Amino acid sequence: MLGLEGDGKGQPLERVSLVSIPNGILLTENPNYLQTYPCLLFPGKDDKEKDPRKVRARVSFEILRQIAEWRYVDFQF
Repeated sequence: MLGLEGDGKGQPLERVSLVSIPNGILLTENPNYLQTYPCLLFPGKDDKEKDPRKVRARVSFEILRQIAEWRYVDFQF
């Protein structure tokens, strides 16, 4: 992305990824994606002493595509 100063400096934007993550009901009730796809969510990089209620999670984009192709879309520039 180019800087706002108009000096032409910055990092060019090559793509934008649009991701739609299922909400809690879809994850745990019906259709229960966490049971069907147990690796959908995995631990982020937090230290072991962090409050377990505040740890980060990562989402597998490959598994999102398996659930539904439209849940992960890349827009190339």
